[in-house]
Amino acid sequence: MTMIHLSIPKQKQPLRIKAERAAFFEQTQLIEGYDDENCWLLFFFKQTFLTAVKTKKMKRTSYASRVWKEGLVYEHPHPFLTGLIDAEKPLNKINYPQLKKKAARHFTRQEQSRILTLFESFIPKKQLLADIKAIFYTCRREGKMFESYTIVREMERLAPESRFVKEISHDLAFASFSEAYHKREASLYTRDRLYAEDHASVEEKSRHLLNENRKMEHLAHRIGALPPTLSAEEAETFLHTVKDTFHPVDQMYLLEPLISSRPSYDQLTDFLLNLYLEHRCVEPSAGIVQRFNVLPQSDQMAAAAAVLDEIDMRQSLDAAHILLEKILPVLPESTGHLVEKYIEALFSEMEVAELIERIRPLSEKSPSFKKIVRMKEISGDLDHLLELGEGYYHFHQLDQALECFQMEMELQPDRPEPLQWLARVYQDKQMMEESKAYQKLCVDLQKRN
Repeated sequence: MTMIHLSIPKQKQPLRIKAERAAFFEQTQLIEGYDDENCWLLFFFKQTFLTAVKTKKMKRTSYASRVWKEGLVYEHPHPFLTGLIDAEKPLNKINYPQLKKKAARHFTRQEQSRILTLFESFIPKKQLLADIKAIFYTCRREGKMFESYTIVREMERLAPESRFVKEISHDLAFASFSEAYHKREASLYTRDRLYAEDHASVEEKSRHLLNENRKMEHLAHRIGALPPTLSAEEAETFLHTVKDTFHPVDQMYLLEPLISSRPSYDQLTDFLLNLYLEHRCVEPSAGIVQRFNVLPQSDQMAAAAAVLDEIDMRQSLDAAHILLEKILPVLPESTGHLVEKYIEALFSEMEVAELIERIRPLSEKSPSFKKIVRMKEISGDLDHLLELGEGYYHFHQLDQALECFQMEMELQPDRPEPLQWLARVYQDKQMMEESKAYQKLCVDLQKRN
């Protein structure tokens, strides 16, 4: 769970908030999280943290509500949640007057006005409008008429029903600017930064976001605008950005839902499979191979074989089976031991007869398969207890081997072989006293004979 440490005024210890989801819309990002009792909204503008608000509900028509409805929403554990915060540093909750001062230090007047509209559900609209009007009058006193009009447009977003807003938006002093926006004149792309960003092409917006070092927004934008298919060049460019922005674990979380929704992204799927194999993620690797009918390359199969060689297959029987189905035909000479390891793991879950049917499609011609079939044939045959015990021992099933050798010892008390095997099995089980006891019995028996 992504944890956010929120520093609260007059509270000694930071509040621990569990982040649940994040939304990206225009220049705004919201994170929704919970402490033990309350829901919190964390507000960001251009990836800069503004403040946090404890909340129960938002106005349906508020800007913050639009962020959730119209924005790109990502659920935990998506890396966009962690990408917006520094887990090592607490975020500082500030009050509304402090927020206005912070916005004035870091953002343009137009951006300050946009920021204030975010808090419509939590600050009276009358107050917000008064504060934006103050910014507007400052611009107009300075003779910055175009900048003044950009703030009028922000007031229209916040309170289109306001008498003041209606009057000022039709002021003749702004008529030429109003006409420019109506006609979407090209000059607006250099004069109004927010307008330019909102109306830019995919490539132009990507360049703009990267120029401002807003990597999370850039990736969210790119993902939201990805076409149904990607060329090799487009895929390589996208993957370069992902690798440059996130650590491998976050890359996995980012790409998994993406390839699930766009199965035609072969290059991304191939990259993710390599990533899973590199980090020994057995279940996800098998999931990709199975869901996307991937035909792995020989180097990928060698990597998958190395993973299976290292793990405890008992924890991932189904995943191991899926990977073995791909590995064995490609690397039959060097991976035969994996079949034996898989058989050993299967013994913990099933009887020999069921095990045979499980193994048959994988390796019907292998010595291991033939040995298992032979064990089934002689199971219950008292004349072949020694051979059956040897079979169990071969697959490291020491308890079953012990039962066979002990029964053989009782049935054939004059034979040294069961005693020799019992000594060996107990030695493997690190039960040295028992092992030495059976060694002595074996020596004594041989002396008598």
